[in-house]
Amino acid sequence: MHRRRSCTSYKGLSSFNRGGSFLAWAVRIARNASIDRLRYLKARPALGGALVDDELAGPDSAPGPEASSISGERRHVMRRAIDQMSPINREMILLKEIQGLKQREISDLLSIPLGTVKARANRARLELARRVLELDPSFGI
Repeated sequence: MHRRRSCTSYKGLSSFNRGGSFLAWAVRIARNASIDRLRYLKARPALGGALVDDELAGPDSAPGPEASSISGERRHVMRRAIDQMSPINREMILLKEIQGLKQREISDLLSIPLGTVKARANRARLELARRVLELDPSFGI
């Protein structure tokens, strides 16, 4: 007979607060694992540069060549701008704007007050806008 594993046998699942947001808990685990991985890679640098997979964004709905070029250029500018941001502001943009987490979820995830999340989100958007315009003053026109 096949035995079913209980939920608590999975590593870390017992730390989940059943009254909290599962998404925020899961993102916190992924965030911590990512930070650990980055620390590991920083301590052991790779021999060559890493290739960036542009296909992660998913397929477009077949835009024309001109639209594809403009869209690609804008994505490139946005990626460069995000890469140049301070780590705190970059994290806020990635969590809020890219991952789509609500401010309350970010507050729970980072264990910081909601007011701090709101202030950081505002500063992050301002820094992103400034960096985008530094890279391409015609962006958004």
